[in-house]
Amino acid sequence: MLGTTIRCFVFLTLTFIWISKSASAANIQVGEGGDCELFLSGSIATGDAGQLDDLIESRRLYGRTRLCLNSRGGDLNEALLLVDVIRRREISTIVGRNAICESSCAIVFLAGVTFSDDMTRFDRVISPSARVGLHAPSLIVPEGNFDSETVNRAYQIALRSVVELSQRLLDRGISERLLMRMLLTPPESMYYIDSIGQAIEYELQLDNYTVFEGSIDAIINNICISAEGLTRATSSPWTHMTGVYSSRPVDQLSATEFEVDGFLNEASYSCNVRFATPNERTRNNPSYLGTVSFGVRLPSGEFGGEFGRPLEITNLMTFPAEFPISSLDNYDGQAVEEFLAALSTSSRFSDFSCARNGDLVVVNVNEFVNIRTGPSLRHPIVTRANLGERLTSTDRHDWWYLDNFRGRQCASICERVEGTAALRQAMTSCVEDAQIWQQVRNSREQEGFVSVRFLLPVE
Repeated sequence: MLGTTIRCFVFLTLTFIWISKSASAANIQVGEGGDCELFLSGSIATGDAGQLDDLIESRRLYGRTRLCLNSRGGDLNEALLLVDVIRRREISTIVGRNAICESSCAIVFLAGVTFSDDMTRFDRVISPSARVGLHAPSLIVPEGNFDSETVNRAYQIALRSVVELSQRLLDRGISERLLMRMLLTPPESMYYIDSIGQAIEYELQLDNYTVFEGSIDAIINNICISAEGLTRATSSPWTHMTGVYSSRPVDQLSATEFEVDGFLNEASYSCNVRFATPNERTRNNPSYLGTVSFGVRLPSGEFGGEFGRPLEITNLMTFPAEFPISSLDNYDGQAVEEFLAALSTSSRFSDFSCARNGDLVVVNVNEFVNIRTGPSLRHPIVTRANLGERLTSTDRHDWWYLDNFRGRQCASICERVEGTAALRQAMTSCVEDAQIWQQVRNSREQEGFVSVRFLLPVE
């Protein structure tokens, strides 16, 4: 009697509550076009994992394969077997438009992965109109009278079972924070992932790739707040998402770089947001937005003392964390390309920079400056440019730096350009030290390089 009771306790501990009129297996089909190659709907039951594996093998779905889910759950043990198939086969998971994925189905969904750039990454997409929810396994006590020894032994076994289940889920893609949320949600309730902040926190993708339709200051603050939550890596990093945190002043350092003070460790770190340049977007992917990191601004003007690693900015990070996922359905936001292009028109950005573009005049010399074949004093002289002589830059947006430690340091500073007194002073020092050079052409069509120190744009 004792052994049977304990086994009942253990079995029921690992059971998700889900009431269904049918105990039949889920319906697993091959998709005909659309977003997914495979579809799983209905109650998850014994045999589903084998059916999915056999279907993949028989249809030879060896490339990128996506599984669409629409299920309120079912057998947890079978769901864990489905997770194993998904991880082994590297299958992406999607909860599509108006679909529901609850209970053990959500466990299956969270296993979604894809293989790219020689590594396996999470690939789990939610449609804004879908619902994904989890809850704790149930413990149903059978009727009867039990002595304290039986209850205590069953309790200990139940605890060990929950620990084993937790470890299995952690090993299969569910984050520690989401696991805690799941275990704290009563079996008769449901914890829904329904906000942008939750999707970011649990590393989920949403079927929406636009940027928040708000001011640049609001977008920068949203990015920094989301990044701070991820960097803290606490069990509840999203508790500080509103109020003063959403309206901190933003410094614009260049056309693509911004900084906000007052984050992490007693608000002692700055949040540095660097958006992608056109070349970086081409090299990475068209939707690449840039990176965000935390550090301190050094007296030299450089950004250092980083806290944690830089994070890649996603379009979701541009939204307020409390923004409902459902509100993204048909949301008319900004395309990534449009948003990044608009940054260059910011009125706060000073044109003062390391580059000298357009028509130029020779200054800061007694009589002349040498035009050289390369950007340093070591290169041969092409010709002279007299004080006051007009030159034209041949690179409209580029400048050159000396190939040494100081030159590389100045290149980093010049990329940041303007926004704080420390940065401007550091950049001016680089120019005066002749670390930055411009490629120019004279009226006789002779080309070469001149230190930016000796050039000014013609007004």
